[in-house]
Amino acid sequence: MFVFQELIIPPANYQAAMVLENQLDIDRTQLAKYNKKEIIYQEFETDNNQKHLKLLFFADNFDGEKMRDITLLKFKNRKIRQFIIARSTKWNNQTKQWELFSGKFKLLNSNNTYVVSQDFDKLSLSLTRKIFDYANHHLDNREMNTIDLYRRLTVVKNTGNTKQIRELQISIQERYATPVSCLIFSFLGSTLGISSRKQANRNSLGIAAIVICVYYSTQFLSTALSVAEVIPVFWGVWFPNFNGLLIGWFLLKFKC
Repeated sequence: MFVFQELIIPPANYQAAMVLENQLDIDRTQLAKYNKKEIIYQEFETDNNQKHLKLLFFADNFDGEKMRDITLLKFKNRKIRQFIIARSTKWNNQTKQWELFSGKFKLLNSNNTYVVSQDFDKLSLSLTRKIFDYANHHLDNREMNTIDLYRRLTVVKNTGNTKQIRELQISIQERYATPVSCLIFSFLGSTLGISSRKQANRNSLGIAAIVICVYYSTQFLSTALSVAEVIPVFWGVWFPNFNGLLIGWFLLKFKC
């Protein structure tokens, strides 16, 4: 199951999306995931066990190559030190820098007064490539394997987007929990099937149906609670397996 969902399911989901879009004559370049709006990227620094904003990057839209209507704020000691606005920007893969076009650069001191304020036609800036990786992402969680999910999580963690972070963490944990659930169901099936009496076997069929309903109901509920940040991600994903194991143990004890 683990190999199947790592090597077969993600590319199959991606190809299924491609086939659907081709059949419906959809231009992929016009889809929302290729033309993103209101991109917000944040970076934080830790000081005395407290997180403070270090970088705030905003772009009105991104077409896969250029971002437009840029606002960039750099912070130091919880105060703004650099303020940049630009009409557009793009990542230069050769120089490993961001190139900003037609904008204004302002440098502030600790008193929040301008030290430098100048216009520019082009400005090269050393910023993390993770901004580009964050915006230039077209796959949903079903189309990525575990390695891709971990890479995406590394990028998204810098943004402070707790919803995306939790969704990725849940997807990662599900990649491990699903194969384990196969063992849980095998244990439950063997527990229900140890009796050779026909009446017991018929009863076991009904019990199995109830157990399956309980398992998937618990899975739906615990995952929803995890997404809502009511319970930790680990327990939200793994609780159905622990619950199934506990049910199997009680059934085994009862039959013995």
